[in-house]
Amino acid sequence: MRAFLAKLRFAAAYTAEIRNSESHVEAVRAGFTTLSAKAPFNVLSEAEIKKLAPVVALIPDLPGLIAFIVNIVKQNDATPLQNAWFLGQLRKQYQSISAKRASKGRRR
Repeated sequence: MRAFLAKLRFAAAYTAEIRNSESHVEAVRAGFTTLSAKAPFNVLSEAEIKKLAPVVALIPDLPGLIAFIVNIVKQNDATPLQNAWFLGQLRKQYQSISAKRASKGRRR
């Protein structure tokens, strides 16, 4: 149930912000700011959310972001999002996926 409610809160904040700013990064930041009011995301400060938003925004779409959120809720631990090493690894992973998708698009 907690994962379902987190999905709804994140999606509502993300959608509202994407309509206003048209910035995926700002929409991700708004979603995490909304989630930071409740566990497990309440460990995140506004400064940490500001740092993690551009990294998590490498996940290109809302369903992917929601899957990411659900995994954090199920683990009941958002502390890895405070870790610079973890964010660096996440950045590398999603940049690699983006590069592979881009190269496949050029071959067609």
